[in-house]
Amino acid sequence: MSRWIETFENHPFQSNWERILRVIGEVIVDDETIVTSVEEIARLNKVVEFLNNLLKSCDPELIPESTWNNFSTQSNGCLKQINSYQSNRNIIHITNANNHLDNLLTYIRPVTWSTEFGHPS
Repeated sequence: MSRWIETFENHPFQSNWERILRVIGEVIVDDETIVTSVEEIARLNKVVEFLNNLLKSCDPELIPESTWNNFSTQSNGCLKQINSYQSNRNIIHITNANNHLDNLLTYIRPVTWSTEFGHPS
């Protein structure tokens, strides 16, 4: 196993990400008549699923360790916001969690996109 794969598999972001995956199913909207709240939570679920699929399909040997360091910081922030929402039900925390997810998308998507279409020659 290469050092890049080991770094990916053992990086601290993995535990944060697993916690996000566990708690995401418990995030529900309190008032379904508030469209913005419904949309925020729907997007949260959609982006988490999308990122999880990217993580499953990525080639860790093509991704620098700094990406995982950044991913760790943002996934930790996202998890804290989700947990805050769960405790006080203020939808702004889901908005903030979505902002962290936006950052995660910018870190991982370009690298995985390039691997989907082959390596540059």
